[in-house]
Amino acid sequence: MVAERYKRDYECECAFECAKKEEFLLFRLIFAATSLSSILMITYAHFNFISCLSRRDYLLFIYLFYLCRAKEH
Repeated sequence: MVAERYKRDYECECAFECAKKEEFLLFRLIFAATSLSSILMITYAHFNFISCLSRRDYLLFIYLFYLCRAKEH
């Protein structure tokens, strides 16, 4: 399962950039994204990263997005 994911990631033409941005994005979401506007800013800045996500990873991103949004209210 892990090997298949790495193979797919390497086949993505922007896999290396995606990996770097994934670490940065998750760091920002967990430690710094305290408002909806900051999450949207990060999402916009890393649109190419989002386009490389698998469906499962994208759903995780959406879950974290709404979790952070719920913290605001």
